[in-house]
Amino acid sequence: MAPFAPITQNPATGAWIPVGGFQLDNGCARLGGVAVGGALPACNFHYTQYDNLIETENRYQLYGEVNADLSDKTSLHVEAFYSETDVPDWNTSPSYLALQTSTSATNPAVSTLTPALLAGYFVPLSNPGLQAYIAANPGLIPASATAVHFPGVRYRPLSFGGNPAFDNGPSEGTRHYKAYRVSGGLKGEFSNGIGWDVALTYGQEQGVRTGYDTIVSRFQMALRGYGALNNDTNGCTAAETANFTTNAGNTAIGCYYFNPFSNAVAKNAVSGETNSAFSSGLANNPELVRWFFQQSSTKATQRQFVVDAVLNGTLPIELKGGAVGWAAGVQARRNSYEADFDPLSNQLATPCIDTPFNGSTGCTSKNGAFMFLGVSKPQDLDGDIYAVFTEFNAPFSDNFSVQLAARYEDYGRNGGTTFNPKLAAKWQVTDWLALRGSTGTTFRGPPLTQLSNNSVTALSFIAGSFRAIDLFGNANLEPETATTYSAGAIVEAGNFKGSIDYWRFDFDNPIIAEPSASIVSKMFPGGAATNCGAAAYAGLQSRFTFQGACSTATIARVRTQYVNGPAIKTSGVDVLADYKWPDVLGGDMRFGASATYTIEYKIDAFTVEGLVVESAFDAAGKLNYQLAATSLPQLKGSLFAEYTRGPHNLRWTINYVDSYDDQRASILAANPVNGAVNTNGAKIDKYITHEIDYRVFLPWDTTLTASIDNVFDEDPPFARLDLNYDPFTASALGRTYKIGLKKSF
Repeated sequence: MAPFAPITQNPATGAWIPVGGFQLDNGCARLGGVAVGGALPACNFHYTQYDNLIETENRYQLYGEVNADLSDKTSLHVEAFYSETDVPDWNTSPSYLALQTSTSATNPAVSTLTPALLAGYFVPLSNPGLQAYIAANPGLIPASATAVHFPGVRYRPLSFGGNPAFDNGPSEGTRHYKAYRVSGGLKGEFSNGIGWDVALTYGQEQGVRTGYDTIVSRFQMALRGYGALNNDTNGCTAAETANFTTNAGNTAIGCYYFNPFSNAVAKNAVSGETNSAFSSGLANNPELVRWFFQQSSTKATQRQFVVDAVLNGTLPIELKGGAVGWAAGVQARRNSYEADFDPLSNQLATPCIDTPFNGSTGCTSKNGAFMFLGVSKPQDLDGDIYAVFTEFNAPFSDNFSVQLAARYEDYGRNGGTTFNPKLAAKWQVTDWLALRGSTGTTFRGPPLTQLSNNSVTALSFIAGSFRAIDLFGNANLEPETATTYSAGAIVEAGNFKGSIDYWRFDFDNPIIAEPSASIVSKMFPGGAATNCGAAAYAGLQSRFTFQGACSTATIARVRTQYVNGPAIKTSGVDVLADYKWPDVLGGDMRFGASATYTIEYKIDAFTVEGLVVESAFDAAGKLNYQLAATSLPQLKGSLFAEYTRGPHNLRWTINYVDSYDDQRASILAANPVNGAVNTNGAKIDKYITHEIDYRVFLPWDTTLTASIDNVFDEDPPFARLDLNYDPFTASALGRTYKIGLKKSF
């Protein structure tokens, strides 16, 4: 339930002012919420209860290939792949937070609200829900009040009772993805022994996503009694609206009220807790909700066309281990990206809060008409990438060889160029021991979507509630590069095989999104607004959209972008081991292990708008919540035992993720028994799961597989996150079963 403030009319000035501070709808506890006090009270609502851990998906895949010898030295290869995934019911919260609020075009109190009152929504005394609430709670609202005001930022229109437009359940969207790829190539050998390989590949991926959000202007009009029913051509027209007084509403001519109070909600849609104050006559009409709760849809299409041509052979240079081998080639890639949006999600069609109400397009902040979701411009992007590469293999002896490679790529005027050499060597010291090492540079070019100035909207938990994070592209991005080093040993002794490798990557100009939480912390240290208006913080303050004065309580949106971020240095060790025990009950046993230990993941200081928002730190072994790195346990590994007999194979695997620290300060209250700070979740516990996989080769080139994941149905370790666990390292699905059948032709 949202907080509200009563409003009275001052006869001398006609101004609307708040009276008595903010109050919380007293239906909060009855519907299963947790009331939080303070200057701006709130009723905590756990939106994740409306989400699915995994959505219902329908998947279809088709693959085929043709191979043919056209001559003694020429062969043809053609392959085609098609995939389609349909998610018919993508569930989410009944409605999003009100990060945009009504303007003076639909809210008569906007121009006269005092600065102390957060921007929000106006509910006149004529609203039947308000009248019933006042009657049921005498004295709670001053008799002189003629309206109440719901502040934005921490308000959402629909919560505990679900969404009437979706049978009082979660809001439901859809996801639909299609992809296909066709590749064909010829390879052969010239009469002089030089091999050649030419290939053409075309691929396309398309995704269509739909969801729903509240149209600000329509919602405000519905609070005032000027709502209409969805698709009702005889609904509340503009002329009828203009003829109404503030306290008038007439459903006889198609105008309807939306009741924002708890007396409109019968029960908690998840827990079933009933509301004794509910009145069926005050319940909201689902068609009215559908009128202001409208669909947002996006269709994104990516295409790529690739041409590869490679030559290979040997040089007339004979070493002790043989001739020097070589390969050289060229590649051209054509990438394209298109994004189309429905009119409400298209910034060109609906730039302003009031565009659906009065057609206005001249607003300063062009975040569209929805309460939460932003808008984007249609995109039609394309870019060409050209590359040349070469590689040499020099066998200096039978037990020592060196590989040298280099690649040059040109991403065009927006992506820059990059040159990357690599040197690798292997020394077979004895029959059972080999040493290897490599050094070189690698790269990752910026994708077209990150070079565009368009944006996507994400969530971030700021000052007690979620706010919108708008992530923009950046036309000035350069390729991300890294210098890599590795050194290791390989052991093959009898039935045992093993390897150990040390690796190190030094990243320069990593392509990364600016850390929104760190931007907020820098602008508001400890939640204080002391930096607001300071000249040194002007650039950082410009990244925020506020509903009122500069403060954490009024943050509606934070603007971030992709950048070439601070340098990263990471290193670690990989270990593999495998032992085969033959002739066990007529079959073979194998035992093995693999592990990766991250020694360090050091990130330099992160600067935004000339200010250090994130000091240098080592992310290894940390949760890194809302920082430049993601969750990074230092140790991950697995053990397995496998038995094979004839066509049958049975494998048992134990997966291990080590514990790691949540470096945030505790947000939990002190223990009332001993006064100690509750540290539950400060360390995310280790996570161990078991899985069984069975495979059998059947007649007619058919393979049957069956698996049990998380055999002992282990719960994920607790973490202080939205889902109460860390989805980057653990799963809440519990024990799952899979079965598959594969037929080769």
